[in-house]
Amino acid sequence: MPVQKKFTGTDVATVLEHLVQERGRPQSIRVDNGPEFRSVALDLWA
Repeated sequence: MPVQKKFTGTDVATVLEHLVQERGRPQSIRVDNGPEFRSVALDLWA
């Protein structure tokens, strides 16, 4: 994924899914209150 100034929830979920493929699923993730983490896409991924 190219460098971006803004990520949507879908972008974040896509990056996380690639990391899961490479490294396995984490036991937990920590998020801030940015708009990308209030998205339906990230909730569905989690």
